[in-house]
Amino acid sequence: MTPQVAALPFRRTDTGALEILLVTSRGKKRWILPKGKVDQGWSPGEAARAEAYEEAGVLGEIADRPLMESIETGWGKMSIHPLEVNQEVEDWPERKDRQRKWVPLDLAIGLVDDKGLRWVLERFSEDTEDGIGTLPSQADRT
Repeated sequence: MTPQVAALPFRRTDTGALEILLVTSRGKKRWILPKGKVDQGWSPGEAARAEAYEEAGVLGEIADRPLMESIETGWGKMSIHPLEVNQEVEDWPERKDRQRKWVPLDLAIGLVDDKGLRWVLERFSEDTEDGIGTLPSQADRT
């Protein structure tokens, strides 16, 4: 089975609040994280970064080391890679198929239907004092 990855796109507002970028799934239009398979020759971090661009039109610094590994979701087991967004583009590959929405972390938890992804967002919130405290250091990012 091909490994699956998801990007966890986040940013800080001017007040320091943490926001998460969600995208809609293609079929049922449920709120999810950008996700996909790891293409041959790519690291999981590279694949997560590519999915964030293709599905949400965002670029940024991604942790090559996952925040969480082997999380069971509706799409199978996947690793979750935080992506600190520093650029949004207006035209991206799946723009016509998906919506994107920045929401506070606590609201994102309520919008995500998938139990595995909801659990990830809850842990991201609970396990960090300021929302990003457990992210790999800058030296670990690609």
